[in-house]
Order: sequence, then structure tokens, then C-alpha cells
Amino acid sequence: MTTIVLYTRRDHPECALARELLWARSLHFEEVDVGDELRFAEMVARTGGAGAVPQLFIDDYHINGWRELKHLEETGVLENMVSDVATMVAQPSS
Repeated sequence: MTTIVLYTRRDHPECALARELLWARSLHFEEVDVGDELRFAEMVARTGGAGAVPQLFIDDYHINGWRELKHLEETGVLENMVSDVATMVAQPSS
């Protein structure tokens, strides 16, 4: 099964756009808030030095940020990459 990990900061607008795109596609993902120093260090290590958010991984494939995610969605590549992801996702509480 495909694993999606989204590194974010709660107050960042592109992080919100990435979350909304994944929710709209009914994709289950793990969101990691990098407001914590250890989580930020984890993201930087995993990305090879990227400190900007959002950062997205589909399995071990590093997608980068919002623009790259949007491009994959617009070209249909995202659908192929996550074709076996479970379609149930919990919507956030407001």
C-alpha cells in the first residue's frame, strides 16, 4: 500500500493548499507538523536539505512542494502514483 507523508506548518498557505488537494482526492496521508525542532530536523534530513514547507513523499519518492504536487495532479501523474492508496480519509475538524 502506498504511504503519503506531508510535512507542513499549520499557518502556511501552501501547506493548506496541499492538504486540501489531498483531501479532495480522498487520499489518506500522514501530516507531520514541523513546528517542532525534531520534526523539522527529520524533514530536512529526509529531503536532503530542503527547509521549505510543504514537503511531500509518496512512499520514498520525494515530490517537493505545493507546485510540484499541483503539477502532478493536473497531469494525471498523481492518480497513477497513488492508485492503490486507501480512499478513506478523515476530514479535519474546524
